[in-house]
Amino acid sequence: MDLVEIAPNAEPPVCKIINYSKFLYEKEKKEREARKSQTKIEIKEIRLRPKTSDHHQSFKVRDARRWLESGMKVRVTIRFRGREITYPELALEDLREIAEELQDVSMATMPYPYGSTVLLYDKFVDAIDDMLEGLDIYPEDYRIAVQRKLYVDKKNHPVGGEFILINRVDGRAEKVRIASLHVEDGGRHAQLFAFETPDDTGFEYLSEYRLKDKYYSGDYTIRLRDWSTFYDDEYHEMGRGRFTDFALQDVGDELYPVGEITYTLNNLQDLTYDAPESVTVKYNGAVEKGQLVATVELALDVEEMPIKVTVGITHAPLAQSSLTFKHELPMNFIDLSHEESMMELLSDEDMMNNLMSALEKLGIDPEILNGPDDFDDDFDWDGWDDFDWDD
Repeated sequence: MDLVEIAPNAEPPVCKIINYSKFLYEKEKKEREARKSQTKIEIKEIRLRPKTSDHHQSFKVRDARRWLESGMKVRVTIRFRGREITYPELALEDLREIAEELQDVSMATMPYPYGSTVLLYDKFVDAIDDMLEGLDIYPEDYRIAVQRKLYVDKKNHPVGGEFILINRVDGRAEKVRIASLHVEDGGRHAQLFAFETPDDTGFEYLSEYRLKDKYYSGDYTIRLRDWSTFYDDEYHEMGRGRFTDFALQDVGDELYPVGEITYTLNNLQDLTYDAPESVTVKYNGAVEKGQLVATVELALDVEEMPIKVTVGITHAPLAQSSLTFKHELPMNFIDLSHEESMMELLSDEDMMNNLMSALEKLGIDPEILNGPDDFDDDFDWDGWDDFDWDD
């Protein structure tokens, strides 16, 4: 039992004898239950382009206002195409205008800087870095506890472990957890890998499989916990897959993935309303005559229009003696690391025509490089410099 000061400002101060660890546990449990009872807020998204017309943009902003007034959140995305990426200031200006139009019903936030990508792994690393930095700068504010759990089987053989770093600040526990577990029973295997951060972010990989002659066959599931996405602290299944006779096979100095493995990503519409219902990736590979022969299939379950793309792969190692390299550059080479040279190359009409011709010979529609075009294209990005200054 612990003697805990309950009311330090009272005269005299009030103390209570309690189990302080149990008190902290119940307090944290109540906070989790309170978060669960909160209403889940739906996130809508509007997508624009730098050259979207004002008329089309007004319709999008009108939809955003209606959603905001209904209590939803709205994400505004500006998509670039080709050379438009060299004008990011146009997108920022559009975002500022939209924020000003909706400032009476919303509060604009820009969580991540332009061009950045925040992954679960980055959050995990950042959480550890922040904790270590805080410990170094303000050691008096930290009470660090390290826990290590070792899991054993019936024969007392270690099968996994769990590492927990706990920081207690103002009666609140911040935890970073890493867990790895592998068990075997009668030829069947089960494996778990997980990590969690103090900001309600977590990742879990669970699999059950059989191992025969170094080939794996079984199922696996990936689950995520992210408060900023799901608005609760529960784990949500993001996808599951299966592997059949899968292994990494040595062929000389090469290591080839053989067998079949699939992964289906579900619940995408929880992240963005116009996403496909599911996305499935399937890999099938084998070694034939010393080379890898494989296929990769991508299937999108889109309403009324399912899409499936299959790519064939053949990889054969080449003897080093058969490789020759010329170290001399042609006289008219272009250094693409220089922005001016890159822009000059893109503006070369003959070069672009040759590129389009080559794509057509390969059976690739050149228009696919522009992506889906469902926006108003009022501004001529390619003709802005067509003015004949000599006239």
